[in-house]
Amino acid sequence: MIRKIIKKKKIDIVHCHHRMAGLYMKFYRFFHKIPVVYTLHLADIPSDFIHRLMTDTGDMAIGVSSEVSRFMIEKLGIQKEKVVTIYNGVDCDELGELSQEEKERLRRKWEIPEDKIILALHSRIEEVKNHMLVVKTAAELSDKTKEKLLFLCSGTREGSYYKKMKTAIKNYGLEDEFRFVGWSKTREILGTADLLILPSTKEGFGLSVAEAFLLRKPVVRTRTAGFDDQRFCIPIRHDDTIDLKNILNRIAEDGIDKVYENVEEAYQYAKENFTVEAMTRKTVLLYETVAGKKRGIK
Repeated sequence: MIRKIIKKKKIDIVHCHHRMAGLYMKFYRFFHKIPVVYTLHLADIPSDFIHRLMTDTGDMAIGVSSEVSRFMIEKLGIQKEKVVTIYNGVDCDELGELSQEEKERLRRKWEIPEDKIILALHSRIEEVKNHMLVVKTAAELSDKTKEKLLFLCSGTREGSYYKKMKTAIKNYGLEDEFRFVGWSKTREILGTADLLILPSTKEGFGLSVAEAFLLRKPVVRTRTAGFDDQRFCIPIRHDDTIDLKNILNRIAEDGIDKVYENVEEAYQYAKENFTVEAMTRKTVLLYETVAGKKRGIK
């Protein structure tokens, strides 16, 4: 089937985004020659002996962050010269700034009082995204601090982790502090928010961070993969509430502008590195390099 598609469409390069796809192409190339590029989107995938045998990255491997690239070299045993870092890219055309009228409409729709500082969690609601860290932290805040903050959560409102969150929020008496708005457009939820929180236990890059930078929103995030490249974030631990609690107390007391002063610097950095255009340019250059080598072009 794959052979027919490659032949019919005159495909020059196969780009794999999953370990099993890479393994399939390894066997395919025993019989048919074609360049293969592989992208790893997440660090800390299984890397024992069996899984390393199952990993084939073809002619070149892309890591979506520096940490992912290091993981491929150090844990998966991929040759350093076969690994390149190309960041995920954001389509800036879909991130137009909200008008004041749009912001007011969304605040009414989501029942957000005017005087609240809005802290967004913009991801799917699953255990790896670690929303419970934020719930537990909110429960430890004083009433004076809590009354200034509102946590705005996107993501599908279903599944066991969502139910676990809702139960915890009810038990802690935090219903007034959290809004679950379902899956929403990035420009709407981040455009309405004052700050993004990314509390994940595991990441590959952190696309929502790049989106927040491009919308000139401050970011608080854990030191998961992508943190080193997204260097303008306020760091927190994923397994302890103390860091996030301290930051939220400071924000409530002094305001976000006093706590985070790198908004414009982060925006300019993201414009240079985290756009679809930058990602496409680097990926096409890699394709041309790989295809040229296969044709004997130096």
